[in-house]
Amino acid sequence: MARNISCVGVGTVNASFKPHSSLTQDDIGKAVTMTGDNEVGLGANQDELVGRLAFLDDNATPAVCTVQIDGVMELPFSGTPSINDKVVVDGAGNVATAPLMAAGQPNKGRGLVFSVGTSKLILGV
Repeated sequence: MARNISCVGVGTVNASFKPHSSLTQDDIGKAVTMTGDNEVGLGANQDELVGRLAFLDDNATPAVCTVQIDGVMELPFSGTPSINDKVVVDGAGNVATAPLMAAGQPNKGRGLVFSVGTSKLILGV
């Protein structure tokens, strides 16, 4: 009997943030970064990954969202990530391989790529 191997959801930690005004329901499941004081959004290319947008209540006053900030998550990607890569956001809701930094510079990127599919990858943070 064939079994699927998946660790998505293991160690999940969620946190609440203010959503950037550009976030919509279509962005649920995408990669987000810090865009302001206690505020998350899609950000810009090579911004640090905060996590996966899990919930958005844009009808609440003030609007609120939930972001999975830790644990194993599935995220859309751009480029060609590889197993063991660290990732950053690409500004469009995807993660991309973190750039290599010059000697003496702090490494950019977060997490560790566990698996790469056709449109999404599995990332442990």
